[in-house]
Amino acid sequence: MGWGASTCVLIAEMHKNRILEGKKILLIDPDDKKENDKTFCFWAKEDEEICQDYSKLISTSWDKIQINNGCPKLIDPLKYFHIKSIDLYDYSREIISKYDFSCIKTLVLSVENQVFLSVKTDQKEYFGHYVFDSRPKKIREPFQKKYSISQSFYGLKIKLKRRSFEDRVYRMMDFRVSQAKATQFVYILPYSKDTALIELTRFGKDILQINEAENILNKFIECNFGEYTVVGKERGIIPMTPVSPGGNTKANVINIGTRGGNVKPSTGYAFKNMYDQSRLICNSVSFKNKSLSKKNRFLFYDQLLLIILTRWPEKGRFIFERLFKTNSPVFVLNFLDEKTKFFGELKMFLKLQIGIFLKSVFFWILWKGKKHIFSGAMILCVFLPSSIQGYSDLSIAPYQILLLALGLIVIGIPHGALDHFTEAIDKGKKITIKFVARYLALMIPIFLIWLWQPSLALIVFLLYSAWHFGQTDAKQWGVESKAIGFIWGAILLSYLFITHLNEFNIILSALKIPPFENFQGIRGLRYLIIVLGFIFPLIFRRFEWFLVVVFLLLSQYTNLIFSFGIYFVLHHSRIGWHHLKRKLQVSHSYMFKKALPFNLGAIALFCFFFVNIESGVKENTAYFFVFLSCVSFPHVLCMNAFYSKQAE
Repeated sequence: MGWGASTCVLIAEMHKNRILEGKKILLIDPDDKKENDKTFCFWAKEDEEICQDYSKLISTSWDKIQINNGCPKLIDPLKYFHIKSIDLYDYSREIISKYDFSCIKTLVLSVENQVFLSVKTDQKEYFGHYVFDSRPKKIREPFQKKYSISQSFYGLKIKLKRRSFEDRVYRMMDFRVSQAKATQFVYILPYSKDTALIELTRFGKDILQINEAENILNKFIECNFGEYTVVGKERGIIPMTPVSPGGNTKANVINIGTRGGNVKPSTGYAFKNMYDQSRLICNSVSFKNKSLSKKNRFLFYDQLLLIILTRWPEKGRFIFERLFKTNSPVFVLNFLDEKTKFFGELKMFLKLQIGIFLKSVFFWILWKGKKHIFSGAMILCVFLPSSIQGYSDLSIAPYQILLLALGLIVIGIPHGALDHFTEAIDKGKKITIKFVARYLALMIPIFLIWLWQPSLALIVFLLYSAWHFGQTDAKQWGVESKAIGFIWGAILLSYLFITHLNEFNIILSALKIPPFENFQGIRGLRYLIIVLGFIFPLIFRRFEWFLVVVFLLLSQYTNLIFSFGIYFVLHHSRIGWHHLKRKLQVSHSYMFKKALPFNLGAIALFCFFFVNIESGVKENTAYFFVFLSCVSFPHVLCMNAFYSKQAE
């Protein structure tokens, strides 16, 4: 889907590897790509494979670089190569014309997993085995938007009345223009002594407008090169976001181009990354290797620069000027290609304005910390006093009950009161009599199992709870394996119960279930369980997951009800709520309003169980345990359908 540079490069690589033979190919794009609308450039050594593969398309190359009107510098052994977009489009068109190929000029509405992959457009539905998706992604999360900017550019292809260009020198950045509360520079690619592409580029939140760009370019060209005529125009917008877009969770759907994370966040360069990803895809079994591996430190550098360009845009000019002034251009280009060593990078940063980078590190910590504030709060809650002489044998203090009740009212109950929006039980996203009847009908079997065989009911409850908690967390942390999700859910619950065995046995006795007696043997398992818990976040490199395991490790220092409640309210309910909000694209207030009827009913039941003066906390906890298992079952089914549909 899409016929941009990434698709063209992928087609060329597939042709080279003879992958397209015997295949049917469908290209879907609203544009037929018959205009020279863009310029694709990259730097490389002449003997690199990318240069060999695209030697017929490279129209111009330069071996010198210039910043502002400074002295041009050689970039040997590198060269800067130029490809016209129309040549790349025509090349891909020539390749696919040799195969069973169709092209549809339309927009893609959705991609879904059925027996085959289904691609719905505004005209028709198409089916296939693989989809390569280059459509631009929307930035949804606030923490992504905060330091996301755009590289917007507008260029004029001109012919001078007198020869003034140095045709072996490309001017990478000329900052001698108004910065306009952004970082702006002119970029010059001379094709000959009197023809060139002169482009104004802006790094900033505000998109560069055509009239504004033409006025700035006209003044710049006339001042530096004299009279000229315009022979072509070029415009584009490249997203510069601090968060990698990630892979596609749908089987056999491969994100490429900008959607596949091939645009370097701090510069907008992408062509070589597209080429490298295409090679990775074509050299893997069944296209399993979908995206390039990223070096975390370079993403960190990109994020620091984006923070600077967002918060202090006027500093961008001086950073780039200093970067090229204090380092060789070859080192800088290799650094931008992420091919340098750490100690060389450290020396480079020490030559720059170190103060502004230290400030950006501070804001980076604040920005990243916001994502983990709830995980940190969970850990801190563990250390709140929980007296053994508390409100009952379950050692829960009255203030802890109050905190949990507040958490359940604010987020715990509401997150489960929107099951009608999943459309798993009834279509239409409305609370109907049929929906309520079906929901209650799903609760009845669980209640009957409790009456018939409490031990079996407990096992069933723990199994689907482990599945649900694990599935929600796996979705949050980008883990596709359902088995890993379930194992994590089992680790979570088993560790909580094993480290609170006395309290768990009290609940079991209230439920008329035989308690566990081999304390030492069972408690010995906790070491193995927590080690397994730490392995997952280390493998998947998820810091939030790591913090949750730290909370789990420390949860033994507070009581069972409070520790489980902390996880349920501050973690599980919160992320489940956000998953629904992200999918539904509605406000928090709208969701609370729609959840209100269920909230009121649940609060009434909660008060009935915990304010019943005839029973103690132990008995009320047991009753609530049964109630929770019954009401959870249809919720687990609804959310399972919701997550499964998202994965299609």
